[in-house]
Amino acid sequence: MALDCISGTRQEWNASDLEWKVAEGKLIRIEAKSAAYFQSWQQKGHSAISFDIAKKISWYADTNMYGKVPERVADVYMFFLVHPKEDKEKVNPLDLSQWSFYVLPTQRLNQVFNDQQSIALSRLESLHGPCFEFSEIKDRVLKAANWNPES
Repeated sequence: MALDCISGTRQEWNASDLEWKVAEGKLIRIEAKSAAYFQSWQQKGHSAISFDIAKKISWYADTNMYGKVPERVADVYMFFLVHPKEDKEKVNPLDLSQWSFYVLPTQRLNQVFNDQQSIALSRLESLHGPCFEFSEIKDRVLKAANWNPES
């Protein structure tokens, strides 16, 4: 919604979660990862927050072909955290004020983590800085993708 790139149903198992058409012939491919301290099942404590950033052999829906080597094919990774920790009953995933958002260029993940398979929240925050709000997603993704409409 924040990127206005939802048209129909997402292609499951496609190489990237979202493809945002920012200009004729220019797509920004986005990998989306989410986490929360509370889950729908019974828990003894909060979930440890980490995000999957593993390189994978991707499948491309438009060609029905697989890539040849494990890689991160998206241009940008978006990380979402449902951040309430106090009261499970008050967690509402539809309330965007309960979410924290982070965006990193895939190039940065490749430089810092190479073949690492996950990133902890503390490490994400040290690379990214403070989280931001839903209304900032569009600008943050454009910046992370190094998109300049003048070029």
